[in-house]
Amino acid sequence: MTDIVINLDNQEWYQALLEELAACMVETEFSSRWALIEGYHKVGSEILAHEDKFTQAGYLKASETIAQALGKSQRQIEQCIQFARKYPDLSLMNTGKNISWHKITQELLPEHVESISKPVTKADYIKMLSEIKTLLEHEYEKSKQENPDSFINIGDFIRYLQDQIEKITSKINL
Repeated sequence: MTDIVINLDNQEWYQALLEELAACMVETEFSSRWALIEGYHKVGSEILAHEDKFTQAGYLKASETIAQALGKSQRQIEQCIQFARKYPDLSLMNTGKNISWHKITQELLPEHVESISKPVTKADYIKMLSEIKTLLEHEYEKSKQENPDSFINIGDFIRYLQDQIEKITSKINL
């Protein structure tokens, strides 16, 4: 038996095999990405189809409720909705084989990316701290009524937390 190794790069059959395998991989990868895109489009379309029912039930943001129920991020659900709203018919979407959900969210839905990733402002922090302070005041009054014997310890702790919030908010300049 001889140990002669033939250079495959010069073999016609080998070049044809490589082309066939590369085409197969491109098609498989595209099919996989497209299936994900179709799935996200269906999610958005279904939510849009039931949008009026959410409104009638008193839910202003269906995406928040659905995201929580499905264990997904609200951002992801909102992207699905925006995608279905912007492209109601997927067959009219002009894309090549290099399409992906990431590309859609970053290039075709830029208004969504900007609105979701809005930075938290100092005013947002102050509002959050104010809401925490109100909650603590409520809890203090509640503890006074429910546990008259031990409310002083709880009350002192709540007042301490309120003082800390006051110190934090007074240091934030708008």
